Amino acid sequence: MRAIVTQRESIGAHGEPADSLERKYVDFLHDAGYEVYPISSFSTDVAAFVDVVKPDLIVLTGGGIVQKGVYRYNVSGWYQDERDRMEDALLEIAFKRGIPVLGICRGMHKLNAYFGGSISSSDGLKKSRKAGKKHPVEIADGIRFKVNHFHKDSILPEDLGQGVQAMAVDPANGTIEAFCHEEQKVFGVQWHPERMVEGKPAREWVLEQLAHFGKVAN
Repeated sequence: MRAIVTQRESIGAHGEPADSLERKYVDFLHDAGYEVYPISSFSTDVAAFVDVVKPDLIVLTGGGIVQKGVYRYNVSGWYQDERDRMEDALLEIAFKRGIPVLGICRGMHKLNAYFGGSISSSDGLKKSRKAGKKHPVEIADGIRFKVNHFHKDSILPEDLGQGVQAMAVDPANGTIEAFCHEEQKVFGVQWHPERMVEGKPAREWVLEQLAHFGKVAN
């Protein structure tokens, strides 16, 4: 199977616009049975790239903030305008063609924003969550497992976009930690499964969802 994977828009060593993709994404998707095809944030013909690759999955990776007008607070950070433009085009194509989409961390936020949702600050949560520390999430039937945490933003129930449905929550705070969509083949996770040790429930659960997407797509 083939996966088109987006990249972080950044500035390279010589001060020029650049793309970057952590190897862990590649290794994780290989474990899921996908060969990885990175797409540049600066791509000018997204449709042509999709036509050539013929992907079974599209992955919106993490790293940074999404476009203006989405946040419920004064967010600080560097906007990745080229990446947002490219990802918007990629999502349009994915949903027209029925290609499943996985969003990880920022990618989850991008998906929620696409469907008209918003993003809240993690400040003021009942239970403080610090970057680099694990915390529990709860999925169906009260099943819980621990996930990593590398973000300062949250998606609350009232932030969810149209048609977006929660799949996992932080039981202490009610924040949305994973979601799907009632019509589109969408799966978003707030944590980074690619950074978790093989065999850990939070990693394996995401792989199970991807396997389900593969069946739906085919």
